[in-house]
Amino acid sequence: MISPITFKENHQNFIINNPNSFKILVYLNLIIEGFGGGGKEYRVDVKPLQNRIVEELCYDNDKLGYCFINESSITYFVSTPDSPDLSILYPKNLTLTKTKSVLNKPCSKSSDCGTGICNGAGFCSDTTIIDCCPEGTGNCNNVSCVKPSSKKVNEPFYCVWECESNKGRDEICKLNDDKTSLCSKNSDCFSNECNFDGYCGKFGVCKENGTQNCNNVTCVKPSNKNVGEAYNCVWECKTNNGNGKNCTEKPIIIFFKLISFLVLVFLLYRLGKSIHQKTKGGKIIKQAKQKGGEIIKTANEDANKIKKESLKEQNRIKNETESLISKHNKEIEKINKEKEKLKEKIKDKKLLNEKLEELSVMEELNREEYIKEVKKTFAEITTPRPDPQANNNLVIINPFLGGYKCFYQQGTPLENYPISSLLHGWVWRKHNRKWHRKGYHIHHIDKDKYNNNPKNLEEVYGLYHYLLHKF
Repeated sequence: MISPITFKENHQNFIINNPNSFKILVYLNLIIEGFGGGGKEYRVDVKPLQNRIVEELCYDNDKLGYCFINESSITYFVSTPDSPDLSILYPKNLTLTKTKSVLNKPCSKSSDCGTGICNGAGFCSDTTIIDCCPEGTGNCNNVSCVKPSSKKVNEPFYCVWECESNKGRDEICKLNDDKTSLCSKNSDCFSNECNFDGYCGKFGVCKENGTQNCNNVTCVKPSNKNVGEAYNCVWECKTNNGNGKNCTEKPIIIFFKLISFLVLVFLLYRLGKSIHQKTKGGKIIKQAKQKGGEIIKTANEDANKIKKESLKEQNRIKNETESLISKHNKEIEKINKEKEKLKEKIKDKKLLNEKLEELSVMEELNREEYIKEVKKTFAEITTPRPDPQANNNLVIINPFLGGYKCFYQQGTPLENYPISSLLHGWVWRKHNRKWHRKGYHIHHIDKDKYNNNPKNLEEVYGLYHYLLHKF
């Protein structure tokens, strides 16, 4: 037996029932119209006294769409598995549309049915009246033998007495509207209503004292919510007023609060104006500006003083270095002249070699003295000294970083000092409160590398900085 076609979500299905005591094979041909449509062919195995559901899910390239079964296109024939030649139990051209051989199709006479059989129960059928059913099963509409009370909630049935609850709707078993069975969703119930107590029925009874039913969803206490708290029913609010989500003040209270706030603002404005007039605020501001100007003037004077001292120190070191170099050159020149004189006056090779050896010794002694002087000067400029521009932190002049001033880093060789130790970069960052941009350098405007006054420092592009010092 084949049931009527039913529609579920976006696809259709029907049920094949085997009322026989042996297994059957049903060969189906049908046409699907709509999404993913086309001709389909099935072989369905149905065990004795059981059902099989045939459904179309309307898939096309892994996508789900809407489709339906063309009833007039359905043809089928039935065979048994142990029949090698697939002997036909029913004609191959037997169709649902022509035979009306559908489950529970009412009829008044045999001519109403395509099979020519209207059974004793008043339904179109392929068979005569079922006289008896196997033990434990009952006659369902004289069409099938099924077990009583064998179907659970949300399972399909042919006869409602198949359901454990003996209640069903749309051929699906449902729960009774009572407090004997728990439900989890509305579709579990015959009334399509699963209340907040977890039973089928439209109304729940609040068990906790002092609570009331709120929209048949929950039990809550009246006048239990303060302003700003969320509510389910507005009578939960102490003010009995809300905006749909949270409790709110009554409109008259909000109005009086707004008026009070405006009056308070006006009084504060008048009080502030009165205090300003009494204390002569304008005079205080003028004095503050004058004091600020004096501070700025003093800072500029200190900066100029530091610049002059820095130039003086730089010139002193430069003069000493030049003096040492000049002294060394004169000694070398003197030695060279002595060599030439000896070459002219002394012809004896042995005597010449002795004199040359003496001159070499003198030259080595002079070189050692020169090196000592250079080391002394190097030690002097690399000696850490407090610097006002560095908040009196220790600062040295590092010849490995272009002769710029650097923060002293105890234990670190001069050649390993990082770029971040440069004093003028730190002064610029402190003054501008940010790091210079990537690819940019901090340039001394007057090209005096010891003048680290913030006004003498500017951020310039790296290549441009190179050109400024090149030309």
